[in-house]
Amino acid sequence: MPILEIDLDTSLGERVQNAALQLNMTPEDFLRFSLEAKLAEVEHDFQQAVDYVVAKNTELYQRLA
Repeated sequence: MPILEIDLDTSLGERVQNAALQLNMTPEDFLRFSLEAKLAEVEHDFQQAVDYVVAKNTELYQRLA
């Protein structure tokens, strides 16, 4: 697994630690879970946009084919 290192300002670092503590997680696990959730959201939003464009332009694509 690749290791990434990021610098957080003090305020954000404290927020991450507090959120992880509230969820009884390590800060590393909290950040990993948060990144996975955000990436899934981005991928879902992108797929919705693609589906919308394809549906909106189906007739045009058929004429061009």
